[in-house]
Amino acid sequence: MPAARGETNGTEARVRSETALQRALKAAASEAWLDPVVRAHAFFAHWAQLAGTDPVTPEAICSFCISDAVPNPALLDIADVVGQLDWPTPRTLNTVHRRVVEVVELMTLVLCERRIDAAGLDPASQEESGLLVVPMADRLAAALVAAAWLQCRVKMSVDAKGRPLVLNLLTDLPPLEFGWRDVKQAHSAELLAYLNHTRGGGAEYSQARRQELETVRRRGLQDEADISDMLAAARRRRDFTDPVFGLTQKEHPEVEAGTRVWLRDQYGLESFTWSRPDEGGLDEKFRKLQGNLLQHIEDIIQRVYAGASTVAKSTKVGQDGPAGVKVFLSYSHQDKADWHDLVKGHLRALEFDGRFEVWSDQEIGTGDDWREKIDTALKSCSVGVMLISMDFLNSVFINNVELPDLIRRRVHAGFRVYPVLHRTCAWKAHPELQRLQIRMKDGEKSLAACTRAEVEAELTALVEEIQADFGGIGKNQNGKI
Repeated sequence: MPAARGETNGTEARVRSETALQRALKAAASEAWLDPVVRAHAFFAHWAQLAGTDPVTPEAICSFCISDAVPNPALLDIADVVGQLDWPTPRTLNTVHRRVVEVVELMTLVLCERRIDAAGLDPASQEESGLLVVPMADRLAAALVAAAWLQCRVKMSVDAKGRPLVLNLLTDLPPLEFGWRDVKQAHSAELLAYLNHTRGGGAEYSQARRQELETVRRRGLQDEADISDMLAAARRRRDFTDPVFGLTQKEHPEVEAGTRVWLRDQYGLESFTWSRPDEGGLDEKFRKLQGNLLQHIEDIIQRVYAGASTVAKSTKVGQDGPAGVKVFLSYSHQDKADWHDLVKGHLRALEFDGRFEVWSDQEIGTGDDWREKIDTALKSCSVGVMLISMDFLNSVFINNVELPDLIRRRVHAGFRVYPVLHRTCAWKAHPELQRLQIRMKDGEKSLAACTRAEVEAELTALVEEIQADFGGIGKNQNGKI
């Protein structure tokens, strides 16, 4: 239980033979495997080929995810398999599918947890008075880090926009929004609403929570002891997941350390605070980890829970003929003279195996309807490469047409985006770009700040990454992402 962590403040409090997510994966896989339909599900058959796991058993799945696999390639393999399947929507999930979904979700979360551990970040240095502070600008990434450090299991879904969310992460509303006299009452009301409302995903989930909070406000708040009894009863259910309170440092100034200690003492529930994008001072290691986590988990969870259509990214060379993977190069015309031809020249190496086609607006001929040509290319492409610079950010057409379309298709259609920092600029201020893992030399240098040899090496690595992600030779040969 999360409450056990409150017994000590040292690092040894977190060092256990198994984490909460690992225990949950073992239980879910063992239970799911009792159903023969689950054992024969297409996900496990496809996944076993990529993971090299034969035969597929609950023990093999858990061993692979908990200790054997390298997290990043293993996460991409899961995304690759889910991308091949006609994954059901939340409304059509039956009992069998739901068990498979839970196993896939927990495989993903365990690998993310290991990715966090591999980052070498010390949770003890991120605490104030024994309470966790996560210096991350994204709510989802902060929640994943907090769950790993606080030994809590998180339950995933997607919101109305198709973005992943943690179902049991509470306090995304201002504490006093519903008229409570103090913050403790507000948090008790959120906990009571969580215990009462119908669990689900997307807009239904958010709407149900707000409606339940309104009901609690109208009927009045129950005593803390009664809420504690309800929580204890809920914990006895096999499907219950403890809520975690995630508080933004800027939007919840009323929440003092004493309130968070009270949450832990009264209800046995953990909490953490996380930073906002405009507060600055975020540790660079956390920035890199944030982008990495989001890039991987969004690709998987969006497809699992949203049933999004996907691209044929797993087609192997020599199988079934050309896959017709179109690469769209998005750039500012201010950068054309020095960079367009160089970048596109490197990308054209993808066309040698006959599966890829590289497109930029330089393909538009005299007299063509340029807007129609760009719209057609955006609709048909499977990959987007973005050359990010000040002029890229300031382009009206890119901001109004190209970038929103690329981001929207990334969220809803399994589209792959490869953003490259061409020239140093304030890309972190952009609400969509700051969620992405931006390619930079050694994680910090733009292409313009590199030597010519470094630029050539970075662009070559980009081409190999795209080829590997779409079933080419790069990934399987060196195991790198």
